[in-house]
Amino acid sequence: MHQYSFIIFSFLFYFIFLINLIAQPSNITAQNVEKLLEKSNEKKQAGDIKEASRFLNEIATIYWENRNYDEAINYFNRSIELNQNIGNQSGIISIYSNLALINADKNDYAKALQYFEKVYAWRKKNGEDGIRSSLINMSVASGKLKNYPQVIIYLEQALELARQKYDLKDMRLCYGMLYETYSKMDNNAKSQEYFILYKDINEMLSKKNEDKASKYEKIKIENENLEKTKKIKELELELAQKELMKEEEKLVSIGKQVENLMANKTKQELALENLQKDQKIKELAIVSEKSKVEAEKQKIQNRLQNANNKIYYSITVIIFLGLIGLFLLYLFFDRKQKNKLLTEQRDKLNELNHIKDKLFSIIAHDLRSPMIAFHNFSTLLRMGGISEEEEILLVDNMRKISGVTLETLDILLNWAKTQMHGINPKPERISMYHLAEKQKKFFQATAQFKNITIENELSEDDVAFADRVQMDTVLRNLVNNAIKFTNKNGKIIIVSHKTVEKIYVGVQDTGIGISEQNIDKIFNTKVNFTTKGTEKEGGTGLGLMLCKDFVEANKGLINIKSKENEGTLITFSLPLK
Repeated sequence: MHQYSFIIFSFLFYFIFLINLIAQPSNITAQNVEKLLEKSNEKKQAGDIKEASRFLNEIATIYWENRNYDEAINYFNRSIELNQNIGNQSGIISIYSNLALINADKNDYAKALQYFEKVYAWRKKNGEDGIRSSLINMSVASGKLKNYPQVIIYLEQALELARQKYDLKDMRLCYGMLYETYSKMDNNAKSQEYFILYKDINEMLSKKNEDKASKYEKIKIENENLEKTKKIKELELELAQKELMKEEEKLVSIGKQVENLMANKTKQELALENLQKDQKIKELAIVSEKSKVEAEKQKIQNRLQNANNKIYYSITVIIFLGLIGLFLLYLFFDRKQKNKLLTEQRDKLNELNHIKDKLFSIIAHDLRSPMIAFHNFSTLLRMGGISEEEEILLVDNMRKISGVTLETLDILLNWAKTQMHGINPKPERISMYHLAEKQKKFFQATAQFKNITIENELSEDDVAFADRVQMDTVLRNLVNNAIKFTNKNGKIIIVSHKTVEKIYVGVQDTGIGISEQNIDKIFNTKVNFTTKGTEKEGGTGLGLMLCKDFVEANKGLINIKSKENEGTLITFSLPLK
């Protein structure tokens, strides 16, 4: 009963103290400031600068709470000077934060922004917490100064940090402030965009809170109640211990009096014994109370442990479900990749089927027809009965047919080889000049038949890193095509130019040219495209496709530029190294 009386008396005393404090704020503030200033000076003289600074901060806080901003700023500045003497930068930054807020209270947002920027720079440099809050504070101050573009910069930085931490509350705050800022700037599109984001994330948070309320809010409330109960029990134990100390002091005092009177008074001895018994009873009662408190503390700890176990179990379930989700995601992408490979294989098979059909068509027509003609010509020669002029004409036609047939066979064999064994270039340093000279000499007789001149404008320095045999085939096909599609008295020029990493070689003619529609068909394996030369020379349509494959296998590209009745330039690139 005495214990509860003490508690009631304490609360009454504190209540009267508050009433007096409200009634006489100025006097109490002055008294507090004077005491704190004395303590600060004492600590400063003792060399404890940190503690002296702390007392100055308390004085500044008192003035701040009483809205005496100038005095608050004065004492904060005095505290900064002390911290500068001992190099306590962390303490200075904490005071800067307070000065920023005080200036904001004074509506001096320019000054507040300066201090907020100092706090932000320190936190960012030292990797401390609170970077996001600094950015948001700077955005608020900039908004008060109507510097809306700067507000957006600060908020977007804060938003990015919130996204990295997946802090939904800070994300919602940034979205809301961006919505308000763009509204003030009359940017309706951006304002609407951030309003939708704010609304969506607000609904997410609401739903998340509803989902978790039944499971986690009870645990949180239970933990808070347990902590409150624990503090109450600890307070009761502390009060009981104080009462015990008072009783012990009384007993000590009584014990001394008994010792002085023992020699003369038997009653006093009996009283002493009674007092000692009472003391033991009280001690036993206190021990019993301590035991109860300890038992209660143990119960609280057990309940806390159970709550923690529930949380750990929930986290484990969430992680397990997350792993299952990742596994399912892996299966989805694996299936998607396999489907992609099957599609590519199907496209490749379709392309090979087109190539097969094309080869059979060439064999059935472009080889069979010349051989039939060759057979008929040879039969006429064997039978005799033809004039010498007709005989010369037949031999000339047989020569042309055999030339075309050999060309067709050469291309078919090269093409078939690439399709069966693949293109496996053996790159080396080769002189493109010498390869061009070789083709010039090789086709000299054919060109003279149509009175076509071939010029090689390459130099000895024109060297490429590629497969010699494959590049020889490419140049041979390009020069042969140029002769085939160039009229009599025309010209063919082999040209080149170089960059830092590549050489470009081209075969240019003054022939009949190619239309834009036909250029697209040349490298299309699905279209069997071929045309006759100026002297009705035939072709397979595979020559340029073979050139393209050889050039690309040697890390180059082939390009066609042409204009009807003006000529054609076919260029291919090769690496220098």
